[in-house]
Amino acid sequence: MSKKRRSNSSNLRSTSEVLLNDLINLYLFCLICIFPFYMTNGYANLGTDKAVFLRNLAVSFSVIFILILSIAFIADKIGSRSVTNNKGNKKKSKANVSGHVQKNAKANVSGHMNSNPNDISEQTSGSIKWIVTNPAFTLGVYAVTILISFIASSYKADSLSGSEGWYMGLLTQVSLLITAFAIYKYWQPSLVIFRLAAIVSGILFIWAVLNRFDIYPIQLAYARPVSLASLGNINWFCGYLSLAFPLSLGYLSYKIAGLDLFRDRTLDKREIFSLPVIAGVVHLFLSCAITMLQGSDSAILILAVSFIAFSLVSDTYVTKVSLYICGTLTCIMLVILRLLINIFDLGINYSSVTISVLTKGPLLYIVTVLMLIICCLFFIPAYSQNHKSNTGRSLRSFPQIKTVNRILLIALLVITSLTVIAFILNSVLPAFLPMGGDSFIFSDNWGNGRGFIWKVSLKLFGSGSILNKLFGFGPDAYSCVAYGDLSPVRDELLAFFGNVKLTNAHNELITILINTGIPGVIAFVCMMISVIKAGIKKADPNTSVKNGNNVDNDTVALIMAVSLITYLIHNIVSFQHPLNLPYMYAIIGMISVYKKVAN
Repeated sequence: MSKKRRSNSSNLRSTSEVLLNDLINLYLFCLICIFPFYMTNGYANLGTDKAVFLRNLAVSFSVIFILILSIAFIADKIGSRSVTNNKGNKKKSKANVSGHVQKNAKANVSGHMNSNPNDISEQTSGSIKWIVTNPAFTLGVYAVTILISFIASSYKADSLSGSEGWYMGLLTQVSLLITAFAIYKYWQPSLVIFRLAAIVSGILFIWAVLNRFDIYPIQLAYARPVSLASLGNINWFCGYLSLAFPLSLGYLSYKIAGLDLFRDRTLDKREIFSLPVIAGVVHLFLSCAITMLQGSDSAILILAVSFIAFSLVSDTYVTKVSLYICGTLTCIMLVILRLLINIFDLGINYSSVTISVLTKGPLLYIVTVLMLIICCLFFIPAYSQNHKSNTGRSLRSFPQIKTVNRILLIALLVITSLTVIAFILNSVLPAFLPMGGDSFIFSDNWGNGRGFIWKVSLKLFGSGSILNKLFGFGPDAYSCVAYGDLSPVRDELLAFFGNVKLTNAHNELITILINTGIPGVIAFVCMMISVIKAGIKKADPNTSVKNGNNVDNDTVALIMAVSLITYLIHNIVSFQHPLNLPYMYAIIGMISVYKKVAN
């Protein structure tokens, strides 16, 4: 009877795991294929439409997930209770164990008495390191900080669902954290999901590029240049792009690396012109085109961070060369698009610094030439006899390449440092540099008002009580606090923005600081660091597993980790919203899955 009961509970657990995997795939399908296109009345109230759809989708998933998980848990308990041991064996084992316990107890006690205190400190430091760097644990800690923030909030009614029209409150935040945990724990990786993501994002990018030239394949109500495709506002579109572009770049880069271009053999042309490679080139071209034309100046940040991050994490010769091939291809694609725009006199219906820089002036041509030179510096030695059979080894194995790589890193550091210094000097001493315009002067108007928003947001946080500093004002309570009757910044916001109501600080960490307090920011940063570190860390090559597309799971995790890095850096000047937050949490779960499989 017990065997039958144990078998039934085991079957129930297996069925539950299958159901959970199917549920996660359904959620990902809705998130990838339906959510981006969802709208009820064109661009009118599109932000609210997206936020409500996301909240309903995430909450529904979480409820069903918890229900199935509860059933599986009960089944597991029933199965464990049904296991019975032979009484005779129990008595024998007790007799044997009692003797061993008495002997081992003395030995263990004496051993612990004489143990080195340094060993204990190492164990303690190891435990602390595990707590800080374990993705599942940090995910749970961040969820707890959000719950505590809600409990301590004076704005519970608004914090539960979130600000009206925005709806990024407790229900949405915790539900999305549950989706990340569910993917991490129960999802079986599927290439179909990634192919759907590539197809859908490609369609959105084509649609958005056409919109920039006043071509609207689908006539939508309240269409205007500031809105693109079915994603809406360019800031939202750029948030989506901050996660999608690194995935596109990383896929093609590592696909080229997998072609064995640098091996001592004749390369089959069918490999170069295979469907996956062609699809990767087309998708990267579309990603570059919309990055160039969408209008938000933070797009330059997405391009730069993606390439720099991949360059820093690429530690083998072949991956480094492949990245610079992709970088050169990206520049060439932008040059071709620029020439087409100028030759056919295509009118762009939006103006911004990014569009001006990339469609006018010499900067794009200069960068393209530099990328060609860098690519040659890395690529040419690949055909020398010394390197043909060693392209998988670390860059440290090649002194010449190591030198070039070091020069590039130093140049990057110098350029970044000079830019920061110039920015500071130009802000402290107005007109110190006769270049860059307002972009190089930090003021209230910097970044379309971001300078002012950050200033009043920090003032708002400083005006809060100790309780508010520890636990925040509540999930998505920024708007309630900033525009409340007792707000110290309300009049300043109304004077600067008029009737336009802010729902966040246009900086992710400052917004989290106000909403969930200091522990919330620390928990969020630890969560992101732990996941990114897990994604970048290499698995044992002897245990690394191929995922069916000739790309190992370790590489998939690394590409997604760079996507998170780009998202984080981009959100220094942006914010969490329905078109980036759910994908960010999905990627967090997927990185953990692929690292689990790789190891």
